Amino acid sequence: MSLTKASYSMVSGAPLNVLDYGADPTGIVDSKPAIQLAVTAAYAQERALYFPAGTYLMASTITMGNNVTDAAKFCYFFGDGKDSVIKVTAANVNPFLWQGPNPDVNGAGNRIDGRILIEKLRFLGPSSASGSTNSIGVKFYGAQGITLRDCTFNGWVNGEFYQNCDIVSRYNIYSQSNVNAVNSLATGYAVNSSLNSFNSYGGLVANNSNYGFYFLGGLSPCWFGVNFVANGISIVCSPNYALAGMVTSSPNIIGCYFENDTGTSILWGGGSGIVRGGVIKGCNFISAAATALISIANYSNQFGRGLISNNTIDIAFPGSSFITQTTSAEKIDVNNLN
Repeated sequence: MSLTKASYSMVSGAPLNVLDYGADPTGIVDSKPAIQLAVTAAYAQERALYFPAGTYLMASTITMGNNVTDAAKFCYFFGDGKDSVIKVTAANVNPFLWQGPNPDVNGAGNRIDGRILIEKLRFLGPSSASGSTNSIGVKFYGAQGITLRDCTFNGWVNGEFYQNCDIVSRYNIYSQSNVNAVNSLATGYAVNSSLNSFNSYGGLVANNSNYGFYFLGGLSPCWFGVNFVANGISIVCSPNYALAGMVTSSPNIIGCYFENDTGTSILWGGGSGIVRGGVIKGCNFISAAATALISIANYSNQFGRGLISNNTIDIAFPGSSFITQTTSAEKIDVNNLN
């Protein structure tokens, strides 16, 4: 057990251990009361919290950061990788919820002031890719400065959920067999607030029946070297939604791999949802459905003309195509395809 370099300057003293507070590593007894005690102590002492190898059953939600005292404190949870399992078997349970002081109102003043690091934990939920129990692995509801590293999410309606959040970084996250890997319900840049500075590096997003990433709106979401396999739709930005004016500005999808999605791999815009600018470059696409790999439904050049280039395309499924774009005076540039 050791702290990563990223955490050295943010916590004081040795990490606390959930076993010392009575958590059951066998997955038989509900560990939520014990973990609640450990979380409270970690916040009070500004210490990291360690989950040793084991399975920790949680029957209800722990809510953090929703008071003035805790909101500005660093939170660091870590385990021993896939052997440290946070398990939920009941419907409508979100084991960890980080909630701002006024989460129903958008804007930075209603967010937890960041510094949240979750590392080397496996989150095992009760859902399947074909059936939802409305449980969420980690939920951030009014938070900023969030880092997830080397975590796994299996069996959730949403592995990760973000609303009114800012500055999110994901490194080597494996999200498989959920309904949605990541769900963002930011209100949208054109309305009030957004999910800004959202970056994903590496990892795997596979066999999620609905979406890999559902990004409602925000500034500069980026995906670098992420592998997408057999999802419903791998990435959707600014889809058609009940709230008007959902805008995603300058999305970047660089060096990613897309294979065997059951629908469109990338969907930009739809209905009132708009994508402005953006780049899809250096990716590899393999089709598995009679649809376009990339579909652009509502696009604007207001923030600069976007570019789709230098991608490798394998139209392996009859009736599939590379890109479709609805009739519009503003078009994205498509060139240099291999």
